Amino acid sequence: MPQSIENVLKIHRPTELTSPLVVDSPHSGEIYPADFRPCVPASRYKCAEDRYVHELFEKAAETGGVYLEALFPRIYIDPNRRADNIDPAVIKGWTREAKPDFRSDLAKASSGQKRLPAVALFTTES
Repeated sequence: MPQSIENVLKIHRPTELTSPLVVDSPHSGEIYPADFRPCVPASRYKCAEDRYVHELFEKAAETGGVYLEALFPRIYIDPNRRADNIDPAVIKGWTREAKPDFRSDLAKASSGQKRLPAVALFTTES
């Protein structure tokens, strides 16, 4: 029986909890919020999604475990990072302090072997 936080999270619970298994997919969301303003075509930023991961994990509840499914895309919010762990070059108009590290370089995001160029992908401007 799934429970949800609209456009944020869906929790897939088993009818009877029989396993300590908890599966989390924090990067597979595809619901882009209204304030997401891309500077490039969808084909350029959507390759940062972990597409179809939900299909791998959706059966976890049927085996007695729990599956947490993020509904928002990681290019909008990456729940595995600090708020300042961002490459300001990929957000047009970014003005806050940033402390990027090797994980914050979106140029390393890949779709198969294809790499994204280090360009602004979305904007903070209206």
